[in-house]
Amino acid sequence: MNGWPLLLALSCQRGEEPTAVSMAELPEDPREALTACAAEPFEELRVLCRIEAAARAAHKADEALTEEACGQVPEGTWRQECHFRAGEELARAGQPAAGLAHCARSGRFSRFCVTHAAWAIPVELGLVGGEDGPERAAALHARLEPVVAAAGGLEPDLRQEAADTFRMSLWYMANLGTGRADPTMAQGAASEEIPAARSAWALEAVRLLAPDGGPLPADAVARLQAAWRDGLVTEGPPLPPERRHGRFEPPAPVPCERGLPWHPLYGGGRRLRGADADEDLLIAILEALWFQPDAQAELFLPWVGDPRDHVRWTAARLLRLAAPLTLDLAATLRELRADPDACVAWNAKRGLEQRAWERPHGKQP
Repeated sequence: MNGWPLLLALSCQRGEEPTAVSMAELPEDPREALTACAAEPFEELRVLCRIEAAARAAHKADEALTEEACGQVPEGTWRQECHFRAGEELARAGQPAAGLAHCARSGRFSRFCVTHAAWAIPVELGLVGGEDGPERAAALHARLEPVVAAAGGLEPDLRQEAADTFRMSLWYMANLGTGRADPTMAQGAASEEIPAARSAWALEAVRLLAPDGGPLPADAVARLQAAWRDGLVTEGPPLPPERRHGRFEPPAPVPCERGLPWHPLYGGGRRLRGADADEDLLIAILEALWFQPDAQAELFLPWVGDPRDHVRWTAARLLRLAAPLTLDLAATLRELRADPDACVAWNAKRGLEQRAWERPHGKQP
């Protein structure tokens, strides 16, 4: 056979996208592809071929054939890779619980498998009907239950992270881009889902403050806190699924945040957990502000002096990453470099060292 596209995931252990390798044309049908693999003259090619066949079967939600194909791959790294591919493709096919079962067998790739699978699921899984917010929250909870149960098959140190990541993914899909930010739905979430529900509600509520893009209102935080407190539903233009995305940081916490409790965010990001409901809501709002590419640095500066550590540290980190409207951010960070809070000072120093200075709001002076 001459040249079929096969994705190798040797880089998956670093969380990178696989590198494409051209080989012979493989039949599109997964069963035919798996049969054709036996004709490959070298064991290495048979292994890679069967992994590709497993991925194709998973993409069609054929769990039995996926299992059969991975079972023909020798135990060890390559079978783990097969389960990795199967996990993310089954999730993409709308079978997240089955995908997690494969992630549990993907060995050293399991954490990346969970992240890939969680953010590969189709947006439709998060769209639930209902007459009111709490009813929709209950429907979403019912969809999450089998997924959370499947997370129990993972290694103990990954179970909670996986469950929370899928909670965030489905709540995100139930909110962002829908054109409706309903705090009563988030407030009606099951207790273990409320952090994800807060974050997801905040993402859409922030977007609807400036649905056409551009800087956000200076009082954005106060508006969102009031909307949450008063149960105010915000409505506006929806976004198509392919545009429902924003910014997030790689999950590499700054030194002062290491070891602290956190919640997953969109695409693999994370945020600090608040000590109580009000603090957790505020942190979720600050992170949702930064998710919007046009959110200005001025929104975060007032919170750098907050008495609550996790709020202050979140604000300092986001301040150094955001673009200002009129604020002299370089001068502000130079002042904060001498802040008595070591975490605030670290963020200010890192901002001065790593960012390219532009103003106002991303434009050259």
